[in-house]
Amino acid sequence: MTKKINWWIWERPSAIHIIYTAALSATAPLKKRFGECYDKQLYGFFKDGMIRWMCDLDELINNGKKIIPMFLDKRKYERFIQEWKTKYSEIKKELEKINSLNLKTLSDEQLLDIYNEFDKNYLDWWGIGQVAEMVSYGGEDILKERLTKKQFRMYFNILVTPTKKSAANNEEEEFFELVKLAGKKGFKDSGFKKKVKNHAKKYYWIQNSFGGTKVLDEEFFIEKAKKQLKDNADVDKLVEDNEKRLESIKREKEEIFKEINASEETKKIVRLLDYFCLFQDERKALDMQANSILNSFCREVARRKNIEFHLLEYCVPDQLRDILSGKEIPLRKLEMQKERCIVIFNEKNTSSEIFRGKECIKKEKDILGEFVLENNNELMGMCASTGRYIGNVRKIITAKDIDKMLPGEVLVSTMTTPNFIPAMKKAGAIVTDEGGITCHAAIVSRELGIPCVIGTKVATKIFEDGDIVEVRANHGTVRKIK
Repeated sequence: MTKKINWWIWERPSAIHIIYTAALSATAPLKKRFGECYDKQLYGFFKDGMIRWMCDLDELINNGKKIIPMFLDKRKYERFIQEWKTKYSEIKKELEKINSLNLKTLSDEQLLDIYNEFDKNYLDWWGIGQVAEMVSYGGEDILKERLTKKQFRMYFNILVTPTKKSAANNEEEEFFELVKLAGKKGFKDSGFKKKVKNHAKKYYWIQNSFGGTKVLDEEFFIEKAKKQLKDNADVDKLVEDNEKRLESIKREKEEIFKEINASEETKKIVRLLDYFCLFQDERKALDMQANSILNSFCREVARRKNIEFHLLEYCVPDQLRDILSGKEIPLRKLEMQKERCIVIFNEKNTSSEIFRGKECIKKEKDILGEFVLENNNELMGMCASTGRYIGNVRKIITAKDIDKMLPGEVLVSTMTTPNFIPAMKKAGAIVTDEGGITCHAAIVSRELGIPCVIGTKVATKIFEDGDIVEVRANHGTVRKIK
């Protein structure tokens, strides 16, 4: 009898090229580096500007549990952190170097060399970085096993709440300093102009996603500062409240350790999950910058070869290499890939299988079988941030819908990324299809102190704008009331 798969689903607006290497690293490169990967195969279903990555969730959790002991070994853990810091620094320098270049002045051969070098190093970096999800899912399951049902209900949310500031937190606090300076000196002050220039250089990527990139300039942050001053927000209090929240979480964790008589290994797992919350956030910040580079390569090749950029967005790296090398441009394949295709990676090598057209539809049926999304009025997920809330649904799938968010609405999305922050700050609660305890929605909802349920799998398929729902985050449930 064929096993019924408990699917892990990661769904987001995205084209192929911008996400290809990140997804590839979750199979063979991860397997080579850590001995385990997400699953034997990772499936990417592209359609209508959306990607749905899928694999066996049970395999992902079990494989994650297998590598946890490595991270509990102090020497191996420290070696891993050092390796990550080195790779992170190398990629950051490479991004800065490419950003300083005028790609238009390079020959095709030079551009190809730079692209190949970047893609190789980017894959190596991701081959380490993708371990975060495995640690998150595996560590979470181990922690559940070590807690009683009562302890899980009472303490789990606090135990997995990060105790360090996220990249969004850091950007916000640095931005607040700009606001204060503008309030004292004015927007024409030379000191303010210098600081806002540096801020834009450091955080130009903050609204990037896998769905697209946008370089934020000084004017963007000036207008944002003007609005902040107009709203008359007490920025000092906001920073102070955040500091108090983090200190409170640290104290609560120590108190819980005493209450449950936690073993040293349990404490290590909690601290490991805490570290990987920061790790994932740090990784995402750099990846959003890398996305700008990936799109800049596609734009330059599109300009040189007279191809529409929106088609090159759907090429895989090998196709971009072939085009730059002067081979025939596979326009029909790119058109089919943009319309609908399946990309499959496996744990044995770093190549991929691509299915288009009728083959794609047949392959999708072969993979998914009778898998369908159920239509229910009450969904179960995982508590990412405690609390209860009733409000109107605002479904946001792409960044272009962020401005539709009204204060107090329940934000429903497949998952969130840094460019969702403005909408998340307005939300009364957050509900996502996907995510683990170290995902972006979980981290930010805890920082904002609002209820959040993640991992419902089908919230975006069940709920529509205007639906009134009750979010009971403590119980991990979301119920449609009307």
